[in-house]
Amino acid sequence: MDYLEFNFKVCNNLRLLRSATSMSQHAIASALGISRSSYGAIEAGRQTLSLYHAIKLSEIFRVNCDKLWSDDLQKTIFNDLRESSFFKSSKSG
Repeated sequence: MDYLEFNFKVCNNLRLLRSATSMSQHAIASALGISRSSYGAIEAGRQTLSLYHAIKLSEIFRVNCDKLWSDDLQKTIFNDLRESSFFKSSKSG
């Protein structure tokens, strides 16, 4: 995998995680201690994600750091949601 492919994967996964957690770019940027525009640049691939911020993002999203560049993140999120109490309670009612 080359740098561009890796960067594209990380950017997509960050957007996917943010969407799955219903967090705004502003909320994530605030938790990271950076501006919203800086986080937006990371998510858009215009700014490189530092190791420090990758670790912080894994804490924010409650995932292992390697999930940030995982090929199967979307499948993992879907499976986690499917097994969550939200879906179990909506099926029984």
